[in-house]
Amino acid sequence: MTVRRLCAIAWRLSWTANSVWVPSFLLVSSAPRPVGGGLLGNKRMQTILTVIGTQPPPLPYTPLPVSESVLLFGAGLIATAFGYFLTREVKSMDKRIDRIENTIDLTKSDLSDIPLRYVSRDDYLRTVTALEDRLDRLEQKLDDKLDRILGLIAREG
Repeated sequence: MTVRRLCAIAWRLSWTANSVWVPSFLLVSSAPRPVGGGLLGNKRMQTILTVIGTQPPPLPYTPLPVSESVLLFGAGLIATAFGYFLTREVKSMDKRIDRIENTIDLTKSDLSDIPLRYVSRDDYLRTVTALEDRLDRLEQKLDDKLDRILGLIAREG
């Protein structure tokens, strides 16, 4: 393989792995940098890049072990599901609160009509007592007039 071919391979690998390729003459230090996982973590690729005189670009982060990645993915999935169900529950509670508020408003409007439609117990008892007194007086008057009529009939008879 020619140097030109090795540079092309290095260019493609570094470009696809990190979307950036930096030749060694643009770097401040020409000392080889440690490389993370992936294609650039391959020892053979590091040797090829060292022979060409280029350095692989550093990875922007250190890759996590698979177990941690799976745990973090699971935690994110659980948090997403929790957020979805919490949002759904809050919406249903909002609808329920709206229905309760409408019921309260209707009840308040019904309660405002109560003095016009109904009588309190005390007012009812006072009215009934007044009517009974009036009926008692009328009964007394009728008894008096009946006694006078019977008295007149007894005198004539």
